[in-house]
Amino acid sequence: MNQLSLFRDEKEPPADDGLWTDDGLPAGVPDEPVHIRRRKLEGTFEPEPKPGPKFIAFDLEISRPFEMGRPYGISCAATMTYDGPSILWYGAEKAPGATLPERMNPQEVQELAGYLIDQQAQGYTVVGWNSLGFDMEVLADECRNELWARDIAKLAMEHIDPAFQILCDRGFMVALEKAGQGLGVGSKTEGMHGDLAPIVWNGWPSDWSDDMNENVTRMRAAIETLGVVAGTREAQNLCLEYVGQDAKLTADVYRAICETGCMPWIARSGRPNTWRPKMTDGRLLTVNESLLLPEPDTSWMSKPRLRSDVLAWTEAVK
Repeated sequence: MNQLSLFRDEKEPPADDGLWTDDGLPAGVPDEPVHIRRRKLEGTFEPEPKPGPKFIAFDLEISRPFEMGRPYGISCAATMTYDGPSILWYGAEKAPGATLPERMNPQEVQELAGYLIDQQAQGYTVVGWNSLGFDMEVLADECRNELWARDIAKLAMEHIDPAFQILCDRGFMVALEKAGQGLGVGSKTEGMHGDLAPIVWNGWPSDWSDDMNENVTRMRAAIETLGVVAGTREAQNLCLEYVGQDAKLTADVYRAICETGCMPWIARSGRPNTWRPKMTDGRLLTVNESLLLPEPDTSWMSKPRLRSDVLAWTEAVK
């Protein structure tokens, strides 16, 4: 399989090379694929190498609401290496400033997957939050190719998902927002949530109405609070900001855990908690390594989430 190395030897460009516009949004670059953009996100890591494990954080957003079922599609994604460059991924623009495509096509998704696989091969451990049971599975689905799906399943087993390690260790997961707040490294984009992203990106499904259920009413009110019209380029730019911030927050949280050896957070009950994860070589465990942890006591839970449920898709593509 041909795996793409899109930016292997590329250095950080000068500020006026057209990669970033005055408003901080992606701009057209004639000499590279228009659907792949590098964007300097406010507060990203400086380009100088930092101590600690080499990693690349990633996150993606789906283009179809959960309520509508699979295939979810991928509207956009973000990757960020531990030592600097951040990349936003989305479908090719039809015209400058026009609304972006509903979803990335299979070739574009394969380019994203190839980039992650290539970075892992170069020594950058891929890191995601709840990525084993969501992002990686969606990525495999949207490649629309069995060979790619198998490669992504292999990557999934070798990457680091702190949320899955917590599940293996404690029997439950902790939200990225809670982890970021507990560690004092930041929060997600204010007002945005993963369930809003498909609607913000593509607009409201034509057959949805407020009288469907309370969830639709809640989402409509939340989007109005954001101050954008769902499905417009302005709204899509907000989604790009959101996915970029999630990748950055994942990177910040992971680095903080590696540096401090613990992750404090406040539970829904208001009780403070601290996770002290098992680590190796200054990093958290990969999915394969996490599976070697003893099963936690979940007898106090009514419906504990099982490791096998999160892993099921990786077995299905073998």
